[in-house]
Amino acid sequence: MQEHRHVHLYLDNDKTGQKCTLQALAMDNQKFKDERGLYQKYGDLNDWLVHIGQSQRQHLQQRP
Repeated sequence: MQEHRHVHLYLDNDKTGQKCTLQALAMDNQKFKDERGLYQKYGDLNDWLVHIGQSQRQHLQQRP
């Protein structure tokens, strides 16, 4: 990750994800950005995406 200018972190919302995020931010908080707020109510990005997909399917099924 060092060769990249900016790194957006989409790590899990568990102890390990928190630890890795804090380590990255401690190294360079201008380069690394914690994006976990997007899916803070879910375990990880995939859980959030699955939930969003289910919501969209339900919405489409309710259309006349």
